[in-house]
Amino acid sequence: MKILDNFLSPEDLNILQEKIFSNEFPWYYSRVLDNKDKVLCDDKYNIQFVHKFYGQYRPLSDHIHLMSPFMDFLKPKALLRIKANLTSRTDKIIEHGYHRDQTFPDFTTGIYYLNTNDGYTKLNDGTKINSVENRFVLFDGSILHTGTTCTNSYCRAVINFNFI
Repeated sequence: MKILDNFLSPEDLNILQEKIFSNEFPWYYSRVLDNKDKVLCDDKYNIQFVHKFYGQYRPLSDHIHLMSPFMDFLKPKALLRIKANLTSRTDKIIEHGYHRDQTFPDFTTGIYYLNTNDGYTKLNDGTKINSVENRFVLFDGSILHTGTTCTNSYCRAVINFNFI
């Protein structure tokens, strides 16, 4: 696992946050996990808003250009998916459920944290990665992990990368 703090320059971070947190950025309702066997939380908390930047082997968003600093760093052989996830604040931290993002063999998962809050990513070995603004975490995509909600901010927002 690799944790990269202060990943983007202040200018790139500001551009990304201004766009993603604007009232003109398109977010779409989604379930966090579709497989009921993996869901740890009450189904009423199994919700999030998503923005798909890349999937199905092609760009899916007019905002794909916002991912350029990440692509310049990662230099992936192949992109599988780039997706932003936004969960609303809850009264207590909700862990959604352990999962792998893809069934592909030998891929890497990256999670970029857009804002600081008391939510986290938890790996199945118990490791917790706190949600810290401008942090980029990379780990083996075969590792089971779960995301959470937060209690001390209006939302928890991350961008999830799956690549080879």
